[in-house]
Amino acid sequence: MRSLTTQLNIMLHKRGFQLSFTVMLLFIAYSLAAGLLQRSQWCIYDTYGLQAVHNSFLNKFSEERFKIFEFFFPFIVVLPFSFSLYVDRSTRISEAVITRCGKRSYYFSKLTAAFIGGGLIIFIPLLISTALTHGFYTNSVINPIDPNYSLMTAGGKDFLTMRDLLLEITLVSPVLGELFASLLLSVYAGACAALALSLSSFIRRFSILIFLPVFLLTKLFDLFQSMIKVSFGYTFFHADPMKYVIISTDSRFYGRPYWLFAAVIAVMLALSAVIMLLASRRDSL
Repeated sequence: MRSLTTQLNIMLHKRGFQLSFTVMLLFIAYSLAAGLLQRSQWCIYDTYGLQAVHNSFLNKFSEERFKIFEFFFPFIVVLPFSFSLYVDRSTRISEAVITRCGKRSYYFSKLTAAFIGGGLIIFIPLLISTALTHGFYTNSVINPIDPNYSLMTAGGKDFLTMRDLLLEITLVSPVLGELFASLLLSVYAGACAALALSLSSFIRRFSILIFLPVFLLTKLFDLFQSMIKVSFGYTFFHADPMKYVIISTDSRFYGRPYWLFAAVIAVMLALSAVIMLLASRRDSL
């Protein structure tokens, strides 16, 4: 625990963490401003169109902004702490630290810190985004429980047959739905950061290559998703964790088994742990 606390303290003071956090805050500010401008142009006399529940950063209505986020996601999740092993090895700090706390404690405290760091730089800005969105738009602060979300209660509540956990939570409370989506995205970001850190143990030169695994992983998910059979506009399961955080009643997001999301995250974390275990058994970094 002491080793983890030390690594977390180091991470919070690293420029990479501060830069990623700042980029996320700037993006949240941009997203809110763009949404307000867009909605004010479309719905000047329609207060329904300016409800907060429809203007969440993770809502399907904000698809263009979410695509921008997907573009820089592989880079900001790596910056907080995934370069830590590479930097320690380059400066030979690792030798002194391992002597004091042991290899396994050193490696796994860094892995845990990377997971927490990757999650924090996503989760905290999204909390701020939710607070701002539900402050600027209507029908939110006074009444966060909004059972009339979009068209979900229309047409015999067909969406309930999808058994989509995120949509069901959003039906009860849009605020809770957004928080749940933020948590899912943060866990995925943490898993990406942990995987990048573990794979960095193989990188001896060219630190820029540490970005590569997460970037390729996101592209692999996109490629695999495009190979899944789609019938009548319905995708019956999604492999890309990014698709699990979008709040939408759109048929393209039908079929999100959250056990599959959990399985993908578990595989990523297990792979990271195995790599770090092997690295901890080596005589030198």
